[in-house]
This record gives sequence, C-alpha cells and structure tokens, in this order.
Amino acid sequence: AASIPHYEIGGIHVKAIAGGLTLNGVSVSGPIAGLATEPGYLDIAVGPAQALLVDVPEGHTALVYVYEGALQIGSDSYSIKAGNLARLSLTGELVIETDADTRLLVISGKPIGEPIVQRGPTENWSRLSPLTLPSRHRPGRARQRRPRLPSGSRSLLRTRPRRI
Repeated sequence: AASIPHYEIGGIHVKAIAGGLTLNGVSVSGPIAGLATEPGYLDIAVGPAQALLVDVPEGHTALVYVYEGALQIGSDSYSIKAGNLARLSLTGELVIETDADTRLLVISGKPIGEPIVQRGPTENWSRLSPLTLPSRHRPGRARQRRPRLPSGSRSLLRTRPRRI
C-alpha cells in the first residue's frame, strides 16, 4: 500500500494502483506497468460534485465501479449508483459527472480477444460417453465417504450390539 502513489487533482483524491491514465488533463501512473493488457486502475474519491474526464487509450475496454455515492456517465447522463458497474467499450474521453462524496474505480485494459469458456462441475457432461468422463462423474461411481468421528469414539464402532 505504501508503494501506491496518491494524487490531488483539483479536489479529487486519486490512488493510481496500476498502469497510467490521464485524469482531467493530468497524467497519473501506478507502480504496476509493462503488462501485455496495458491496464489502468484508479481509485478516485470526490468530495463536492465534479466533472471527471478520463482519457481511455485506443482499443481499450473501460469499467467504472461506484462503491459510494452516484454518478452519471457520458452525454446521455447514464446514472450509476453505489454497488453497480458499467462496462464501456470506447475510445477517447470518458466523461463522468459525480455527485458529492462519491468514490469509484476506473479500470481500463486492452482486451485479450479470447472467448470466455465455462469449465468445471457445472459443465454438461451428458453429451460425452461414460468412458470419456472422469471417474468421479461416471454413473454409479459416486464416492461414498465415511463419517468422521472424534478419535475417542472409534472403539464404539468395533463393538457389536448386544441382544437382549
């Protein structure tokens, strides 16, 4: 946390966590740089209501997450309240009008161009033959687990019930 640079730009407090972006004409840069996706990650705190202009590099996707307060994005004044995220694909200046006491994250980066692929236990295994499934997913092969008991109670399992 000590290596994250802090900036004051006209009453706006900025923490530059990664990469470099231009905010209201001032270039801010964080300690993480030189990655293939060219990330920009700013944590911005605004006191009184203000306008922010963030220059988004050519071909980057921008995210705006509001975690306190509210704001409006763009000339259409698209409203975002605390706890919401906006994903923007644009080039040029990102225009943000904040309400008083607003805190937000502005994140940008170059898309990697790969599709999102879901893997894991929620994948539909029914289209595969049972022989290609991992053993834990084959029909009738559910693994039974023994209940775990405290170490002192193991001796009780070895005794047979008495008939009366």
